[in-house]
Amino acid sequence: ADLTAGTMGKPNVLGEIGELSEIEVSRITMQHGAMERFGFQLRFSQRSLREIAVVDEISRAMDRAAFNMAKKMNDDIITKLEAVSNDITEVDGAAVWSDAAATPVEDILSFVEASMVEGYPYELNELFLHKTNYFEMMKYLQGIDINWVRDPLAPEGRVMPVVNGVKIQNLHSTQLAEGGYIGLDGRFPALTVYQYMDPKHGALPGGMVNVNVYEEERFPYNIVVEMYAERGLALKLPNAVSYKATGI
Repeated sequence: ADLTAGTMGKPNVLGEIGELSEIEVSRITMQHGAMERFGFQLRFSQRSLREIAVVDEISRAMDRAAFNMAKKMNDDIITKLEAVSNDITEVDGAAVWSDAAATPVEDILSFVEASMVEGYPYELNELFLHKTNYFEMMKYLQGIDINWVRDPLAPEGRVMPVVNGVKIQNLHSTQLAEGGYIGLDGRFPALTVYQYMDPKHGALPGGMVNVNVYEEERFPYNIVVEMYAERGLALKLPNAVSYKATGI
């Protein structure tokens, strides 16, 4: 877009007194108020903290809250990627992957080829799939060559091998419907994630969720745990994203 708008000039051919082209990079625009705040509050009595069985339930509640915070963050990113408008003409597979005529390995080559837009350096090298399609691909690879199969007890776990230079991921999210795919160029992050971490409060491991713990001032002096995040998403490289709602 910068090149088309003339913001970024083409490189000059240099002679003995030639000068390099100057580049002015256009700004990433973000609407005021786009930072979204969300979170949970958990309240426990002082007495409950002395009960061993209850402490275990409190730990589970904290884990569940942390999981749901992470899931919302991931789902927000997926929703943003699915709404992208780019210059890529995303293609279907030769057949849906549940069909006996499906050729998933060749389909990936087609996805990569379609992602290469003239004038941009992006090339699909990470493919995110619905769980059903992920395991359809895994079974297909096993069927054509047993060496594709990985030991589930290996240190890296059950991991899909790289196919035609593309890393394949199981999205684990209902945000992507069965038959759809999201492709990214991992070298060029398509989204910028803005977040604010309050220096007065702690953070969960990974540093994306603020945590504030305090004791209420009146009886029974409950312990309150607040978990919250403040984040905004800005799409900066639309042609580094491929998204198709159906086709495999």
